[in-house]
Amino acid sequence: MILQLKNLEASYGLSQVLFGVNLDVRENEVTCLLGRNGVGKSTTIKTIMGLLKPKAGQILFKEQEIGGMAPNKINRLGVAYVPQGRQVFPTLTVHENIIFGERKPKGNRDKVWTLDEIYNLFPRLKERQNYMGNRISGGEQQMMVIARALMQNPDLLLLDEICEGLAPIVVQELSEIIPELSRQGVSVLLIEQSAKFALESSSTCYIMEKGAIVHQDETSNISDEVFRKYMGT
Repeated sequence: MILQLKNLEASYGLSQVLFGVNLDVRENEVTCLLGRNGVGKSTTIKTIMGLLKPKAGQILFKEQEIGGMAPNKINRLGVAYVPQGRQVFPTLTVHENIIFGERKPKGNRDKVWTLDEIYNLFPRLKERQNYMGNRISGGEQQMMVIARALMQNPDLLLLDEICEGLAPIVVQELSEIIPELSRQGVSVLLIEQSAKFALESSSTCYIMEKGAIVHQDETSNISDEVFRKYMGT
């Protein structure tokens, strides 16, 4: 496992949000965490990234405890994060947005993300490379911030609600791109409310309710009955 959460608990002040979360992300696979709004999905990913200190439990990245580490240290270990809301740099071009924070990988790796590799994966970004970051479509902005994260050459990519507000055609395109990342050596934890997108993109699925994992299985085994029970759809 590249990432393991063991009995993870987290709080905002006196308000506890996560209650003993156990979750594994296998190497070179896409794992999704589903659930309704407000169940603790984003809190989970923020705690992994060090934006929130865990109250109890363990966060193991490549068997190293990272719970409570500063976000920049977690990032340097090989974890990249695409937050909800895109966070584009509006005064930089698409090209400048992508190369912001570029980092060479540690050690010897078969796969190294370069600008050419990024433009092969996202050809529209090459066409828009001289546009300002806030002058491209929402879908292109989402591709741009994913590209920016990939230029950090991570081993693990955390994606938080990347389909929010996007047109269905863009969501479909992303559902093809995300599995491609795993085939190219990047493990992915996908936090989503869009069940269709998550199931098309991932191989393992966890469902969260009230700050705890209530169901987990291979994505192909998740039934309509499970969705109606936990997702209301």
